Amino acid sequence: MKKKYFIGILVIAALFMASFANTVNAQKSNDDPIKILKSKKCTSCHSVKILKVKRKNKKSKAPDLSNVGAEHEPSFFVNWLLKKSKMNGKRHPIKFNGTEDEFASLLGLLMTLRETKEE
Repeated sequence: MKKKYFIGILVIAALFMASFANTVNAQKSNDDPIKILKSKKCTSCHSVKILKVKRKNKKSKAPDLSNVGAEHEPSFFVNWLLKKSKMNGKRHPIKFNGTEDEFASLLGLLMTLRETKEE
């Protein structure tokens, strides 16, 4: 009786651990900011040359994002990507439509983009 009980607990614990591992791995892949950049279609218009990310629309005049972290504060990105502010009299064409975690991950990436110019 005790042996069956013990095996049952082990099976439940193993299933729980397997479920937890899959959740953590799924979360890691979903929080990858470059994957978010692509899945939210930012790369339809924008490139990020320092990350070797190309824009899909070759005719787009949207700027490369390789140095945006040096050019803007976090509050700018929050307001700009949520269409709460304007730049040059215009709002961002598309409002960010992801989760808060995805937005935070993307914002973190944007803030690290600081292209180093070779002299």
